[in-house]
Amino acid sequence: MIPDEVGPALLRTVEDFETGTQRLGAQAALPVVAGWQRSLEETGHPDLLPVAETLSELRFQLSGGVRDPAVMGALLGTLSGQVRGVAESGPGAGVSDWLLKLSALLAGQSRVLVALAH
Repeated sequence: MIPDEVGPALLRTVEDFETGTQRLGAQAALPVVAGWQRSLEETGHPDLLPVAETLSELRFQLSGGVRDPAVMGALLGTLSGQVRGVAESGPGAGVSDWLLKLSALLAGQSRVLVALAH
């Protein structure tokens, strides 16, 4: 199960995506991604560890000087599917609506980045 304190942080993340503050740039996104990665790793839950690994890859891409939209889009697409999977399984109980919303927002951003790459 996802810890109770995750709910407010998840809500803030969804609101950030909805209001467009995710477009502030890579430097602003790095601490958010790192925080989510750390939180998920600390749970030790086997369903959440793959999400943490994808966040690690995303953090690596964000911290690099050259950002490939195709790679970033693929990572966000993977992350979207993982988040949807968590929402539909045991650990996502209690926050599944927010996880599904986040999954949809990540998928949308993934499509935008993939389109930019072509």
